[in-house]
Amino acid sequence: MKGKTAVKNHGGKNLDLPELSLANKALASSNETQNWLKTILHDEPCLGFPDHEGFRAGGVLVQPLSHTTARVLLVIDEERAYRYLAILREAYVLAGFELVVDEWTLVRQAFEPQNEATPQEKTEAPTQPYGMEVA
Repeated sequence: MKGKTAVKNHGGKNLDLPELSLANKALASSNETQNWLKTILHDEPCLGFPDHEGFRAGGVLVQPLSHTTARVLLVIDEERAYRYLAILREAYVLAGFELVVDEWTLVRQAFEPQNEATPQEKTEAPTQPYGMEVA
């Protein structure tokens, strides 16, 4: 497929990643990105813990497994997530690290809460206490 990179995910389906623009390639190779990858995401205290900040920002949940390997747990089925994953793959290649996208990588729709509270409802104190009542 011209301009796209296909990788297999859960269920053996192809996950088509977009071709990176020059700006996105520059982002992947930037000192800031490479430093984050090597000294923050793959730092000892972070190993095993999924990167929730990256997930909120880009729609891709990555779990660092070692100092040089991570696996993609979840990808939101949106263009921004595929672009972010393509940037991550490029950053990992440039760092000499491995980013695993395999049959256990899930692709799903974003979760949309059914009832969103209004700003007023969010700031009002609840009238009933939560949990057990203590005598």
